[in-house]
Amino acid sequence: VEIKLHKERRSLNANAYFHTLVHKIAEVMKIGNDECKIQLNLEYGSPLKIDDDTLFALKVPKGADVKSVVKYPKWVKESIDNGKVVDVYMVYKETHTLNTKEMARLIDGTISEAQELGIETITPNEKMALLSLCKNN
Repeated sequence: VEIKLHKERRSLNANAYFHTLVHKIAEVMKIGNDECKIQLNLEYGSPLKIDDDTLFALKVPKGADVKSVVKYPKWVKESIDNGKVVDVYMVYKETHTLNTKEMARLIDGTISEAQELGIETITPNEKMALLSLCKNN
């Protein structure tokens, strides 16, 4: 028998809403959906941790293609390691691994970005609720 702490999973609606906003932002910015998702995750996502206190970072040779190894690397600085120039990257969690709190932060940031670009951010459920209020009055 194994006992584990129960954690609420994020809803598929939250995930779908995030991807809808990613698509709309990508269209306005004239970039690909993947590039947009990466930018948003590096800005509002969650750094990968080895344990509760230790962030996961990589040192790679200067100019190495870190994106071929890690999906969400965020460049931090250039450094010298054993006499060689290296780039240091913070690694961010993949979006499908985020918990509800982390996903909420990512969505909040994404909503802010969308609003700054003039993109409507109301969800279909919110829109239906507003329309039903209008019909009832």
